[in-house]
Amino acid sequence: MKILHVGDGAAVYRTINSEDWAVGSWPSHGEYASTTYFVTDDPEPSFQLNEIEGGVSELAVFTDGIEHLVLNFATRSSFPPFFNQMFSGFRSDGIAKNRKLSRHLCSYLSSPSVCDRTDDDKTLLLIRRIRHVASQEHL
Repeated sequence: MKILHVGDGAAVYRTINSEDWAVGSWPSHGEYASTTYFVTDDPEPSFQLNEIEGGVSELAVFTDGIEHLVLNFATRSSFPPFFNQMFSGFRSDGIAKNRKLSRHLCSYLSSPSVCDRTDDDKTLLLIRRIRHVASQEHL
């Protein structure tokens, strides 16, 4: 799998059969505070292209409003407890939109404990691989 990333925000993932979270794409900040890169930059955008070895079981992509809450900038690593908690709500075998989990996530990202630490946009996309069992019947 490859991750193409332009600008701030980041992507964190966990591979199949691993408990470790890795940073698949690190935030790119501009020369000055609160600046970054854009797809529309002239003459061409500054981007990262990273390849992930192995199958990805879980992927989190997030904007810069969350990056300082979930990334350790000194070690360039993720904060595993955050991602473990976020993904724990939908590790069941069911495939459905989980409105309760979505409401809890919205409440959390809007909470004073989060908003006191960031005033930027807070978008978090959580993706989980669902393994389908092949049917024994022939179509």
